[in-house]
Amino acid sequence: MAYRRYPDATWRHPRVIAACLLALAAMALLAAHGGASSAPPPRHGARVAASNTLVINEIDYDQPGTDNAEFIELHNVSGSAIDLDPYAVELVNGDLGGATVYRTIDLPSHSLPAGGYYVICGNAGNVPNCDLQVGIASNLIQNGAPDAVAVVDGASVIDTVSYEGDTGSPYTEGSGSGLVDDGSGAGEGISRYPDGTDSDQNNQDLSVRCVTPGEANTQQDSGCESATATPEATVTPNATATLEASATPDATGTPDAGATPDATATPDITPPTPTQVPPTATEAAAGATPTEDPLAVELDMLSAVRRGHIVNVSWSTQAEMDNAGFHVWRAEGARAPQRLTRALIPARGSTMSGAWYVFRDTGAPPAGARYWVQDVDRHAQATWHGPVAVGPWQPRWPAAVPYSRLPDRAARVPGW
Repeated sequence: MAYRRYPDATWRHPRVIAACLLALAAMALLAAHGGASSAPPPRHGARVAASNTLVINEIDYDQPGTDNAEFIELHNVSGSAIDLDPYAVELVNGDLGGATVYRTIDLPSHSLPAGGYYVICGNAGNVPNCDLQVGIASNLIQNGAPDAVAVVDGASVIDTVSYEGDTGSPYTEGSGSGLVDDGSGAGEGISRYPDGTDSDQNNQDLSVRCVTPGEANTQQDSGCESATATPEATVTPNATATLEASATPDATGTPDAGATPDATATPDITPPTPTQVPPTATEAAAGATPTEDPLAVELDMLSAVRRGHIVNVSWSTQAEMDNAGFHVWRAEGARAPQRLTRALIPARGSTMSGAWYVFRDTGAPPAGARYWVQDVDRHAQATWHGPVAVGPWQPRWPAAVPYSRLPDRAARVPGW
C-alpha cells in the first residue's frame, strides 16, 4: 500500500502556527504581570525595601535656638567595605505629603569599612567625628512636618527616613508619624536602636535618643547634654574646623595698609593655624586696622568633592559687597597650606545677589587634603572660609592581572 508523504513542518503548517500563537499568548501574560521586564521601577512611586548595605543611622536636625549642630550619620551594615562615590544624600521637603528634593549632597570617593560610620555635617566645629562638612553652618536640614532624608544610588533609593509624618513616595518606609526631634534638648536626635536596625518601619526603627555621631547608637534618651562629645580644638583630615580670628598673616608680600590693591593681584597671605572660632573671621592685612564694616562676602555653601585625581571645590555666596575675588588654598597632612590660584577668581556677585563658583584642582594629591576659600575685598582685607576635607583617592578597578596568567587567546576566541 502506498503512503502519502506527510508535508514538511513549515511556518505555514497549522501546528506551527498554533505553537506560535500559544507562545505569543504566554509572553503577553508574563508582560501583564511584570515578569517580562527586568528594568528597575522608577524612583517615584516605588517602595523601598529594608537596606542591607547603607542605612541612615542617625539624624540631628533640630537644636535649641539656632540649628548649628545638624548632622546625618550613615552606617555600613554590610559585611564588606563600600565605596561612597556612587552615592548621594537627598534632603526632601514633604510639605502636604509631597516629596521635593531641596538639597543634594554628593558623596566623595571614600571606602567605608564594614560596620563603619560616616558623618555629614554643616559645621564641624559643633559636631564631633564629622567626615564631610558641606559648608552650611546653620539650617542645613529642614525641621519636618514632614520631611525626609534619603541615600540614593542614581535612580535607586537605598535607604530613607521620613520624620514628623509621611512624605510622598518613595521617601517613607512604613510610617514616620510621631518620629519627632523637637529641639527642646541639646544633644538629642533621632537614632536607630539597636544600632543599624532596619525593619522597613521608620517610626519603629528610630526614636529620640542622645546623639553619638561617628559611634554606635546608645539606648540613653535623657541627660544628653553630658553625653554629647566636645569637638577637638585642632583640625584633622576627617573633621574640618575654622580659622583663628586674632591671627595676623605674614607681613611678607603684604601691601601697606594704605595701598589700594589691584583687582587681579592680592596679598600673599598664609592661613593661620585652624582652631575653633567662627568661620567668618577676618584676617586684616599686616598693619591694617580691622573695622566693623560688613564682610565682603556672605558664604552660603562650601564643599570639596573628589573625582579620582581631580577635586572640585565649589562655593556659593548670598551677597558680595566690594569684593575683588577669591583664592583657593590646599593643605596636605601636616604641611603648610599652599595657594592654588595664580590670580584672583573674579567676583561675580553683588550686594543684592550672590553667585556660584567652582575651582577644579587637577593636581590633587592621592592622599587626603584640606581646602580653604579666601575672599579678598578691595581694601586688602582677606576672609577665610573652611577648611573642607576630602579623603584619599580609592581606585575603583581591580589590580592588573599579569599577562602570563591570562588564558590563551585561541582558547577564548574560536577561530583565532
